[in-house]
Amino acid sequence: MSIFSAIAPSSKSIQKEYVDKRMRQLKRETSADSPKIRELILRLQAKHHVNPTLMPWTKTYTRLLMAMSMGDLTINLDAGDWFMKATPNTFATYKQTYERAQQPGGALALRDDEHNKAINRTIADDLTTLPDEWANAHRFSQRKRLYKALNASGADASMAGSVKDMKSNLLTKHPGLTLAGDGTHGVDTTNQRFKPKAKEVFAALNYARRLHGSNTTYGFSYLVLNPEFKRRALYYRPIPSTSPPRAPGARPASRRWARCCCASTSTCWKTCGTTRSTASVARTRAAAR
Repeated sequence: MSIFSAIAPSSKSIQKEYVDKRMRQLKRETSADSPKIRELILRLQAKHHVNPTLMPWTKTYTRLLMAMSMGDLTINLDAGDWFMKATPNTFATYKQTYERAQQPGGALALRDDEHNKAINRTIADDLTTLPDEWANAHRFSQRKRLYKALNASGADASMAGSVKDMKSNLLTKHPGLTLAGDGTHGVDTTNQRFKPKAKEVFAALNYARRLHGSNTTYGFSYLVLNPEFKRRALYYRPIPSTSPPRAPGARPASRRWARCCCASTSTCWKTCGTTRSTASVARTRAAAR
C-alpha cells in the first residue's frame, strides 16, 4: 500500500478495512455470546412448547441456523418505479442510496421517499453499522478514520430512541448532526471526509421463503444476490435497531435478524417477481450486472 492510499484511501479499501475490523471484533465476541444464544433458544422453545429434554437447545439452534443459511439474500423493488418513470434507469450496476444521491460536484442530495425520511434513514444507517466507540477513538487511529469515511450524519448512541420517532425534527433536537437541508430539496452532509461509495449495500435474508422476497414494502419484484455474499456479509437486526452485527458463522436464531450489508457491490444471481413483463426482467438483469 502506497503512502497516498493511506492518506486518501479509496472507497474499496475503506470497505475492506471496515469488514476486516468488524469480523475480528465479532470473532472475539462469539464465545462470550454463547450464554445469550442459549437463553434465547430456551425462551423460543418455551414459547412454542418444545421440550428441551427431548430437543436440546443446541439441536434447535443448528436447525434454525441451517434454515436461515438456506435463505436467499434479496433486494425488493417496484418494477414500475424502476423502469416506467419518465426518467429512465440508466445505471449500469446496482447502486445504494448514497451513490445515487451524489451530485456531479460531489455534494449529496438525499431525498425523502414513501418509505423513509432521508434524515432518519441516514442516522439509522450510521447507528446500526458503526460502533459508537469509533466516534470517540483517537483522531489518528484506524477506527476514527473509518468512522469519518462512513458516517454521514454524525449521530451517536444517545439518538437511538429519537430515530424511531419518524415525525420528530431531528436536526433541531440534535444540533450536533453533520446533516443539512431537507428531504424535499435534498439532504447533504457537512462531513467532508464522507465517502458515499464506501457505504454498505443492504439486502434482506429471506429465511421465511416469502414468495415475493423478504420485504414487499419496497415492491413485489426482487433481486436475488449471489449466494457467495451470504458468507461475506454482516447481519443486523432491522433498522433502526442499534444492535451489533453477527459474523456469518454465528447468526442468531431470532426472527428479527434478517438484514445484512454486503462488503462490496452486489452481484445479481437471478430476478424474481410476478408483476413484471419479460422486458422488465431483461432490464433488471442488465441493471444489476
